[in-house]
Formats: sequence, C-alpha cells, structure tokens
Amino acid sequence: LSYGIEEVGAFSGGYAPALATNGLYGYVNEDRVWVVQAMYDEACHVLDGKASVSVQGLTQIIDVP
Repeated sequence: LSYGIEEVGAFSGGYAPALATNGLYGYVNEDRVWVVQAMYDEACHVLDGKASVSVQGLTQIIDVP
C-alpha cells in the first residue's frame, strides 16, 4: 500500500478515512499506516469496526481492522 496520504478524516475506534495521492479513499490507523487500501470513491467514519464506502456509485459496508 504505497500511496501517500493527502488528507486524514476524524478518527473513530483507532481508524480514520484517508484520501490517498491516487485520489481514492482508504483507512489508516493512528500511526498513519494504511490498514485498508485506498480504492474507494467515498469513505465514511468507522463505527464498531465497520464503515460505509462507495465505488462507482455502489455503497457497501466493509470491516475495518
């Protein structure tokens, strides 16, 4: 997971959505290390280890470690 981080959202449960230099979103831990690859068009905050993400208009719930 080699993309740089452009912007980090609010942390919740130790993780935050982050915008990568590839223009997509993933999730980072509090050390700013990618834990979910940046491959989503949109990414919401983490709640109870899950988060809502969107790719090409399709929304799904994913597990965030």
